[in-house]
Amino acid sequence: MKRQLFLIDNEQGFYLPIVLIVTTITLSFISILIYTYQNELHMTEAMINQIEAETLIQMAVEDFTEMVVIEETMEAGTISFDYPNGIVEINYEQLEAVNWQLNCTIDFATKRPPFKASFKVAI
Repeated sequence: MKRQLFLIDNEQGFYLPIVLIVTTITLSFISILIYTYQNELHMTEAMINQIEAETLIQMAVEDFTEMVVIEETMEAGTISFDYPNGIVEINYEQLEAVNWQLNCTIDFATKRPPFKASFKVAI
């Protein structure tokens, strides 16, 4: 007859620590997945906002360039462009014969804070 060890023969209270460890690891893993998912949602929303703002600025600069070509007497002022995704207000100032300083403010159609950008354009 084989002799058994005392630890293997007496299994009272052996399963509780294993269940607690497995439960802790599982809950930690699920919590990490949820946190990562929330972070990805936030980053995706920020990227969409940035792409939308850049698109509105590009459209406004293109429209501004067309206006400058048509009306050559513009030196400084404010102009507003209304698009489906928002309103772009451009404060412009002519620095040199072909260089312009543009300060853009975008008010989005959705409830988001205004976006501001400033840059020089050669026309």
